[in-house]
Amino acid sequence: MAENLVTYCVVHQPRRIKLPAQVIPRGTTPADMAGYLLDDVMNKRYFDKVAKWCYYPASQMFLDMLDQGYKLGIGFSVSFLWQLERWDKVLTESFRKLVSHPNCELIGVDPYHSFAFALDIGLFQEEMRRGKEYAENFFGKEIRVNGTGYLNAPVEQTVNHWLSPKELCFRRSSTGQARLKHATTRPPAPGA
Repeated sequence: MAENLVTYCVVHQPRRIKLPAQVIPRGTTPADMAGYLLDDVMNKRYFDKVAKWCYYPASQMFLDMLDQGYKLGIGFSVSFLWQLERWDKVLTESFRKLVSHPNCELIGVDPYHSFAFALDIGLFQEEMRRGKEYAENFFGKEIRVNGTGYLNAPVEQTVNHWLSPKELCFRRSSTGQARLKHATTRPPAPGA
């Protein structure tokens, strides 16, 4: 029987595409394209609904449990953090208080909960680095654990094999979380 339990959660709020699609005028900068592609009225509606029924009660429940010795690993997508900061300052502070708790470990996650890992490992590495930096700046807390949520041990080994030296690599901690470490040598290929 297990002596310890660590719960790992990912908080993600996707941004919805605007329908019907709009033509993006020629010359529109990449920074201005979001207004043509994404439906922020619908995004805010869904955000507010999920915040009321999930984010507020869950953040308070987890904070109460942390005060009683519970351990929690929690990761936030950049998509969620961007919407959180934009639309709900009270909830922003609630999550910052949760993450600052000594029994809470901030986990690095894919910033958009995408499938970049399956398409382009280099892009995946860059996105993970960017998500880590964004979350660390948002919460003022260092991320020491990576939890992509969809990489099982054999896939992590394959990803690690292709990471260059001194890149961030995965290793399992005693809690079963995938921890980041600095690699000085490339890990052996899976099955080697």
